[in-house]
Amino acid sequence: MKVYAILSGRKNRQITESWPECFKLVNKYSGAVYKSFPTWLEAANYLGYKLDPNKDYIYNDIYMNFATALIDAISKMKYSIVCF
Repeated sequence: MKVYAILSGRKNRQITESWPECFKLVNKYSGAVYKSFPTWLEAANYLGYKLDPNKDYIYNDIYMNFATALIDAISKMKYSIVCF
């Protein structure tokens, strides 16, 4: 699986798992800086998140994917969510 690290784009310091998503964030963005990597660990290190290669980040990847999907879904909602 290839991941894309966006250092500078419409969203800075972002990791995406698909080229179409990465393309949306860098296309026609002046000064866009991005690169593909085979792993999340390498992409995160490229963006300046110094992660330990000896540590298992599988759960962090699952959390990041879930959190990204949740934020994306909420941002597309027409109504606000209010927590009491």
